Amino acid sequence: MQSGLTLDEISGRTRINVNLLQAMEADELHRLPNGAIGRNFVKQYAQMVGVDPGALARELAELSPPAPAAAAQRPTDSFRPRVASINERPRAYSALVGSLLWVIAVIVVCSGVYWLMTRTHGQSAPAQRPASTQK
Repeated sequence: MQSGLTLDEISGRTRINVNLLQAMEADELHRLPNGAIGRNFVKQYAQMVGVDPGALARELAELSPPAPAAAAQRPTDSFRPRVASINERPRAYSALVGSLLWVIAVIVVCSGVYWLMTRTHGQSAPAQRPASTQK
C-alpha cells in the first residue's frame, strides 16, 4: 500500500468494511456493491491510498453489468401499500380486543364506584326539627 495505512485504519476513516477493502486490494472489484455505493467506496479508497479515483471508478464500471432496460422502466415496489398477511391480522385484532375489554372494565368499575358514592350520600338520616318552644 502506498499510503502506509493498514486496512483497519482505512476502514475506520472511511467506514468501509474491511472485507470490501480486501477485495479492492486483491483487484476483485466484482465483490463490491453495484451502483453509486460501489463507486463511492472505490473513490474513497483511492483517495486514501493516493491512487487516481477516476481510473478505479472506470474499471469498476467496466466490471458492472448494465442495468436491464425493462427493470429501469418497471415501477418500484416501494409505492405499494403494505397489507398485513393473514398470520399478522389475528395478533392485531386480539390486541385491539384485549385493550377494549380493559377499557370497558375500567368504565364499569368507575361507574359502580360512582353509583355507590351517590347512593350512600343521598340517603342521610332525616333532619330533626328543633324543638319548638311554646309560649
